[in-house]
Amino acid sequence: MVAPGTHKPERINMNPTITIVEIIRRSEQGVTRPFVCRGDDGVTYWVKGNGAGAVALCHEWIGGKLAQAINLPIPRFELAVVPPQVVALSDMPDVHDLGTGIVFTSEDVTGACELTFDRVAGIPEESRWRILLFDWWVRNNDRILGPRGGNVNLLHVPSEAGSVHLIDHNMAFDPEFDPDAFWNDHVFHADVGHIRHEWLEAAKETMHFTVDDVTKILSDLPQSWIDAATLRPAFSLDMISNVIGCPEWPDAMLTGGAS
Repeated sequence: MVAPGTHKPERINMNPTITIVEIIRRSEQGVTRPFVCRGDDGVTYWVKGNGAGAVALCHEWIGGKLAQAINLPIPRFELAVVPPQVVALSDMPDVHDLGTGIVFTSEDVTGACELTFDRVAGIPEESRWRILLFDWWVRNNDRILGPRGGNVNLLHVPSEAGSVHLIDHNMAFDPEFDPDAFWNDHVFHADVGHIRHEWLEAAKETMHFTVDDVTKILSDLPQSWIDAATLRPAFSLDMISNVIGCPEWPDAMLTGGAS
């Protein structure tokens, strides 16, 4: 487990493998309103840069890597670089919200749309449980959906019955995380109290072993993101390490007290 105040990751300075060559448009949805861009590999990506802010970019990377580590379904994401000339040649009025340098990219999922409330019950039981537990683990209170809508941050492909893809972890590791709001508002809150005890113990063990990956995950963060993020008082890599390494599991609430 990660001890408080001890995280000093060795900087690996992983180089981006993708260069953005075209800015296609900007999303009208979402807090960060990502840009839709094309990489030099021919793939279309949702891209977050300056406008998202360094804290959000760090959270995206860490949350996404943790989701990958426990085999949650998440679109492929990478670090990419936006060359100055690509921004200079764009006529988009808010292109500087993308900026130049290293950005966060998430591959576009063909045919995907946001999960709707009427399809929630069709998501397999254990998939719902894994996502609910993951969001508790990383203090992500940004997967909300009810009859009147919400911000679910789950993509669904109609041709893939019961499948979802997790996106947008920019609001994870919330220092003002509200447990009551989480249990009331999460898209899968109806599963609270119905998770099998033996399943929960196995899932927690998987997350426990993932803690060993944290140093590598943090060391891959671009130094430029960290330098900017640490200017925000609420941001701390040590805090994030301890959230991941020392979670408080509400077993009785999740299982209904059944053993």
